[in-house]
Amino acid sequence: MRLKQSVLLALLCLAAGKLVAQITTTTITGTVTDNSGAIVPGAQVVATNPGTNLSRTATTDVEGHYQIEFLPVGQYEVSVSGAGFKRFLRTGITLQLNQTARIDAVLELGAVSDTVSVSGEVPLVNTSNASIGRTVDNSEITNLPIVGRNVYTLLNLTPGVESSQNSIILGYPEQRTMINGGADGGAGSVNYYLDGGTNMTGLRNTGNIAPNPDAIQEFRVITNSYSAEFGKFAGGVINVITKSGSNKLHGSLFEFLRNDKLNATTWGALTKAPLRRNQFGGSVGGPILKDRTFFFGTYSGLRQTTNQFLNNAVVPTALERQGNFSLSTVKPIDPITKQRFPGDVIPVNRFDPTAMNILNKYIPSANASGNVFQSQIPNPYNTDEFLAKVDHRLSGNHQLAVSYFETSGRSVIQPAGNLPWSVEQFTWRQHNANASDTWIIGPSAVNQFWLTYTRNFGGRVNLPATSLGDLGSRYQIQGTPSLPQIAVTGYFTLGQAIAGPVAGSNFYSLRDVFSKTVGNHTLKFGGELSLNKDVQQTLLNNYGTFSFDGTKATNALADFLLGLPKTMNQDAPVTALDNSWSTGLFVQDDWRVSARLTVNLGLRWDLQTLRRTRMTACPPSSAACNPPFFPQRQLDSWCPAIQV
Repeated sequence: MRLKQSVLLALLCLAAGKLVAQITTTTITGTVTDNSGAIVPGAQVVATNPGTNLSRTATTDVEGHYQIEFLPVGQYEVSVSGAGFKRFLRTGITLQLNQTARIDAVLELGAVSDTVSVSGEVPLVNTSNASIGRTVDNSEITNLPIVGRNVYTLLNLTPGVESSQNSIILGYPEQRTMINGGADGGAGSVNYYLDGGTNMTGLRNTGNIAPNPDAIQEFRVITNSYSAEFGKFAGGVINVITKSGSNKLHGSLFEFLRNDKLNATTWGALTKAPLRRNQFGGSVGGPILKDRTFFFGTYSGLRQTTNQFLNNAVVPTALERQGNFSLSTVKPIDPITKQRFPGDVIPVNRFDPTAMNILNKYIPSANASGNVFQSQIPNPYNTDEFLAKVDHRLSGNHQLAVSYFETSGRSVIQPAGNLPWSVEQFTWRQHNANASDTWIIGPSAVNQFWLTYTRNFGGRVNLPATSLGDLGSRYQIQGTPSLPQIAVTGYFTLGQAIAGPVAGSNFYSLRDVFSKTVGNHTLKFGGELSLNKDVQQTLLNNYGTFSFDGTKATNALADFLLGLPKTMNQDAPVTALDNSWSTGLFVQDDWRVSARLTVNLGLRWDLQTLRRTRMTACPPSSAACNPPFFPQRQLDSWCPAIQV
């Protein structure tokens, strides 16, 4: 019932034309006076973007005040005209995202045909609202060194912000940001936007990938006291805006190359680790119809191969491979007789067949001193991305913007372990589609509407698709076959990691904001309605984990050869499907009490429905309740566990 009421309220607000926020645009405000300081009512103020010839007009009120909202970010000039005064022109104005620019004008007596020109940037001090944050502009994005060309690296320029980029856990890269000491705890608390649309994945509320630096105009980080127009997460706001085309054709090409030619050999390594990194792409933007329709597009690709250095695995000697421990430091005992084996040699007929298959196929001979094996495991990481954006002026009162961003990638790593064994392959694909319409209803009223679709899905699979059953064991896993995790204390670890073939979210959202200036009050009414559909399929450790530490036969390697683990466990695969609706409504009043005092008043209501979760788990079959090693002997009370 509450869900129906929430949807009804949202639809009523939409029908009234009063629904959220100035996420992709900015505002110019100011006061017009004459040389004596007297206010000038009725003056005409025109803000113009020279690159696209977009212009918006306002008229000063009885207090000489004006305000122009929902302007796209970029370069502007402002002209002010009044009867009996020279025309005032200020150029070189850079409008930044979500930041109100104050442009005051002082008119001189004279003919309107005369012009007084002033050039200068907008003052850095924000005097219009109480929000605290920082805008990273295009000059910083272009000129500052960016690690891996990931613009999220520049988040650390903002005081109080700590950022961690491109961690891949569930199968896709995740952006994690902590603001002013806010906790992460595996689930984010920061809002991420791209061109006005939510750019997050709902599984853990982490940020999605942002486009390459050549595609980004600027981004803003709001760390405190932000407007009621922003909801859901209280940690902060990260808002990224991509570039747009103009009346002039512009483009760029880039290529960044790194390799191992000047690298030193890793300490203790037999060979130098290969490194190949090539990042390339370009951008282009320009007019389709002069002064009316503009396009912008980019492409970026990454081809990278690094290496994982393994050098601390102690492998069996040639004698130990035959069961001969006469030269070993720790002599094994027979788990049945509790006495040492004759001659410290384990009879061949006591070897576990599965353990021998693993030993002969996967455990290499030593290639370094101390009976150690070392190797370099290649870790490829490849990505592709492209962005397309069109801005179109439907009429003098309607501005339409549509953008689409897609990125995909593949990465291969070896899970924790010190011998080549299994690899974990990550693949992902992300889509962002955003459309917005800015409608100038009258001289003091503007409406902006957004429609958003965001999809981000990834997966991680273990390769090769080989299980213990393929190596001669009666151990049966559930779900996709993969090699187990095996730890032999003092010798080697065959690492494995939890796989999850499918993980991600589909996010649908519509949002609207209506703004009207009434006297000294700038009123905003807004809201949004969104649906988040999460999918997560995880196999957990369905492959089985085993530890051998010498508990059975004193020597851990002997335990392994005999097929006698100290511990073993297994999980059942789980698939979870979550659907949740979110509704948000707000009202904001920026009340200009005087020329030196503005009061920001806001109220927001958010409702997120309880997740409708459908979870399936595959219980273990009776056939799975058998020992993985030593198949000729039954264990009395072992059966894999179900974890949900």
